[in-house]
This record gives sequence, C-alpha cells and structure tokens, in this order.
Amino acid sequence: YGQWKAINLTSYGEAIEFSTPGGQILIDQRNENRKWMYDQRHTPGVILLDDGGTPFNTSDDRCRKRNQWTDQNGNVLSPSQIMCIAQDMKNRMWIGTGTGILIIPAEVDFMNSNACHRIIIPRNDGTGLGDYLLGSEQVNCMVIDGGNRMWIGTENSGIYLIEDDTITVAHFTTDNSLLPSNTIQSMAIMPTTGELFIGTAKGIASYRSDASAPQEDLTNAYAFPNPVRPNYQGVITIAGLMENTAVNIIDESGNLVCKTRSYGGTAVWDGRIQ
Repeated sequence: YGQWKAINLTSYGEAIEFSTPGGQILIDQRNENRKWMYDQRHTPGVILLDDGGTPFNTSDDRCRKRNQWTDQNGNVLSPSQIMCIAQDMKNRMWIGTGTGILIIPAEVDFMNSNACHRIIIPRNDGTGLGDYLLGSEQVNCMVIDGGNRMWIGTENSGIYLIEDDTITVAHFTTDNSLLPSNTIQSMAIMPTTGELFIGTAKGIASYRSDASAPQEDLTNAYAFPNPVRPNYQGVITIAGLMENTAVNIIDESGNLVCKTRSYGGTAVWDGRIQ
C-alpha cells in the first residue's frame, strides 16, 4: 500500500504505443484483474491489460491493443478515433468511435479475436435493408442505466436511448427537450434514482429516467408523488423495486387499472387506465 508502480504495456514482448489516453479505465465486471483502456486519437485503439492479480509483478501480465475489428458481415473496421468505452450488464464491451459504435460480445476473447458486432437498425421500408446505428456520428460518451439500456451522447445529435440493441426508445435534442446543446460531452447516472446528469457544450442538464439500479428485496419500495393530486399531469413512479418486478395498480374498488414491469428498480405509470 502507498506505493506507485510504472507500467510499461507490452504485447508478446513488443511495446504498446499509448499516446493519447482516454478518460476512462474500466475494471472488467467478470474479472477484476482485467483493465480496459483506450488510446483516443494519435494511435487509436482499445487496450486490455490482465495483470494476473499481481500489479507489482509484470512477468505474468497479458496485454493486447486492437485498432482493427471485423464485424458480423465481414467488414474490416479501423476507427480513426476511440471516444469512449462502456460495459453493460451482459458483459458486452461497447466502443464509441468517431463513426458509430462497435460491440465486443461477451463470448469473444479480446486477447485472441478481433470479432465485433454492429447494431443494424431496419429501415422498415419494404426493402429488408438496414443501417448501422449512428454509423457516421461521433459518439462522445455512453452510460448504462438500471434496466441495462444504453444512453449514448453524440457530438451533433443529442442523446439516444437504446434498448435490446435494436430499439431506439428515445432521442433527445434541443428541439424536443431542455437540452442546452446537441453536443453531449459527458454523462453520469445516479444508480438509486436513475437521474441522468448531462454535460453539454453549453452547460449541464439533468433528466430523471424510468430506470434505476434494482434492489435485492422490496423493503424500501415507495411511490411518488404521494399523494397524487387531482390536477397532476406527470407520471407516477414506483421505485426501490427488484429486477423485472411485476407491478399491478388497482383502484379503490380492487379493479386492475395498470399492469407493468420495472426497468431495473423503477416502474412508471402515466396515470391512465389501461
């Protein structure tokens, strides 16, 4: 404890160039010995270091830097910029680049494979064709919410919320929200409440989403606002729930008026009878 150790990254005996470190180092959720980093611009690439649990002994280290991937359609990709990385609850690694997003599936061994996946959004125009998600957009930041949904902050197009890899749940811009700018520079999410804090080119904004981190039991479940006044126009939030909790809302006579499920630890109801 209290010691510093300089780490010289090498791969198979050759030094790894790490010229423009990005602003994140992620500890892999599956194995705390594995650290994910990225070289942003000058020599762009993603780096995985496995220190074997002995950070002061480099003899057992394994390290790999990749700046070229092959997607599910056989396309070879060499991004000129790596802007951000994130790991979701399914242990997939998301890589935000200057031209969209790459995903490294959990089953892919990064040390030995350059396979990646790209999300294809169907056009739904009868052609059977689709387009790569944000294929030409710079992705500056990404965060995962309690429902394992990905919030994606872009350079010019505001924020996208993606669920199940293919469904765009929401798209927030200056035209349809209180975002002060469509240039999203950073984001952070408060796990217990699902509140998203957004750093933009013109200031900071926040947004309370409908997902939060799931709880281990229902001991601290609560609803707000409480009470709900007759003239209230917003949503009613039930928080402090377990993952994928079934929520049944009944009226004073015992009639079921809404049936829904939680995203992570939160469920919402718009107050209408369904």
